[in-house]
Amino acid sequence: MKIGVIGVCEENCPIYIREKLTTAFQRLYEKVKAEGSFVLLSTCRRAELYFSTEDLTRTHVEILEELRCHMKEPFEQALFSLFESECLLHLMRVTSGLESSILGESEIQKQVKLAYEVAKSKVKLAPEIHYSFQKSLKQGKNLRASFEFFKRQDSLAHIILMQLKLFSKKNFQDQKVLFIGNSQINRRILPVFFAKQFEQISLATKKIDESLYQSQKNFKVRSYEAIDDLSSYDVVVSATSVTNYLIDRKQIPQAELVLFDLSVPRSICPKVKNVATLMNMEELGALFQKKRNLVQNELFLCEKILSAQVLRYKTLFNQKSENKKKHRQLSIA
Repeated sequence: MKIGVIGVCEENCPIYIREKLTTAFQRLYEKVKAEGSFVLLSTCRRAELYFSTEDLTRTHVEILEELRCHMKEPFEQALFSLFESECLLHLMRVTSGLESSILGESEIQKQVKLAYEVAKSKVKLAPEIHYSFQKSLKQGKNLRASFEFFKRQDSLAHIILMQLKLFSKKNFQDQKVLFIGNSQINRRILPVFFAKQFEQISLATKKIDESLYQSQKNFKVRSYEAIDDLSSYDVVVSATSVTNYLIDRKQIPQAELVLFDLSVPRSICPKVKNVATLMNMEELGALFQKKRNLVQNELFLCEKILSAQVLRYKTLFNQKSENKKKHRQLSIA
């Protein structure tokens, strides 16, 4: 199977390098997406470019050369590259949530599906790309239906609420929350926050849409100017796409403010942590390492199943490709 991936994730890369590489991958994808078979998977934790060409090695070298045009500092040691069966296994693990900070989280399945659908809407993708993504999405769904720990997994919203209980001195009903960015992440978190009946929840967006959650009480849609008035809030949840920090240390009005930066690149200056409570995605994910240790037996079975499926799918794909080749030869004859 002629398929490969080159990417970066939080495990093998400092966040400041990952932020720059994520932007570089996005620029690279905009350039090459119409030229061949590429799929870009970009999330808060990873940026991975999947590709299928006749010469995987040559394409890999060309991708590295393009990335060097966008990166000023050394970055090669932060990247990983996988080919053929190893690439397929990795995609299955990612889609299943086994590579996620929040072990088994389900949102990655939607993100993989969206990345695949966006790519195939742009160009005609290679059979290897279609096959790998379709089988990975199928396996992700199957594993989630088969193992209990997937059903027990906590959502990102619940993780944030748990941390908020630890760091805030107020009850939820007495807190005012500002969400920054009408992103998919925030749209998934908001309904969970609505159920907790916070005193007020505001959403700062670049394009104001008054119809957003219009039936929800104690909810306001505001412009990004709300960021200039952080003294009105107790909690800030930022998940948006930016090139520069939206919030820096000088903007923090009081030490009791609790901030969660879910953006990559980050939207809140790390120095804010010197004057207030600030957590990013890496820190939130680290909270689940204990949970990962508790489900080692189930994880072992998951890995065993995926390894067997990779071998099976590779064999089936090769057989199918060979049959097509023979059919074409017979047609010509």
